[in-house]
Amino acid sequence: MPRAAPSSPRAATAALFSHLRHAGWAHDLRQLLRLGLLGLLACSLIRDTAWRHLALQGLLQLLLAAVSLKELAQAPDTWRDARLTWQRTRHPGRWFWHLFAPEIRAWVLTAGRLLWAGLRKPRAAAAAPASTAPGEQVFTTLRRSSHGSLLPLAVISSLAELPVVHLILGAQMADPRQALTLHLVLLAGNLLTLALLLGDARLIGRGEHRLDAGQLHLAVGARFDAALPRVDILEATALSPAEGRALARGPQAVVCSPAGEPNVRLRLRPGHGARVSRCGQALAGVCEIGVRVDDPAALLRALTPTGAVDPDGTPAA
Repeated sequence: MPRAAPSSPRAATAALFSHLRHAGWAHDLRQLLRLGLLGLLACSLIRDTAWRHLALQGLLQLLLAAVSLKELAQAPDTWRDARLTWQRTRHPGRWFWHLFAPEIRAWVLTAGRLLWAGLRKPRAAAAAPASTAPGEQVFTTLRRSSHGSLLPLAVISSLAELPVVHLILGAQMADPRQALTLHLVLLAGNLLTLALLLGDARLIGRGEHRLDAGQLHLAVGARFDAALPRVDILEATALSPAEGRALARGPQAVVCSPAGEPNVRLRLRPGHGARVSRCGQALAGVCEIGVRVDDPAALLRALTPTGAVDPDGTPAA
């Protein structure tokens, strides 16, 4: 027992690095965002200007240190990936690109696809509804989703927010050049957000999942894509909103939803051959998928061998 005390800091450090290495960037960035918002709120309560600026600098350094620690924990994986890329291609640009984590690369590529889809005019063939093959079932996702209201809300918010923020900044900032620079940055940020939302809506299209005799095909624009063999789907159950939020926090679960919590859980067979990708990045070790559809009972009836479900959407006993 007395020998365990000196090794406890090393064990705690190893556990921390193991968590940072295997946890996704999305999880850790959400935690950093929450801590950052709480820190900004705490700094705003400091009345003394000098102490407030010092606290803000300390908060920024703390957040940067957390991101650096995350990068350090994932350095062995990223360096191995970059080294293999260099040995395979001998291309400096691709080597530098693979110095970033796969999740970050997937986010950047997805943002580029969304931006390109938002800025260009959609083709008539792409806008036309896809034909349904014989025996194929289609499950819509947008009729009861809040996704369709995101773009109008963003437009209304930008039109109402930008003039007010610009007036406030113009009154608070003495240097007109700094005020103009900040105005342009805010305007570019709003336009970029609108373009990304428009591209997301265009790529999602009609928002449909398709089930044929062999596979369940899930797609949410550039954000999610999966092909699940029916034999690999062990169980399909309905989810309440609270259960859907809990599923989204699972370590081996992913969510396929344009907006809102999933309302159907798909449990996959161990060692399954399903292809699951998020933001263009192939995911391994996925055991559960949370899916949001307009009619969960219809999807459960189609996936349940007996075809019988209770009125609340759960499989009948």
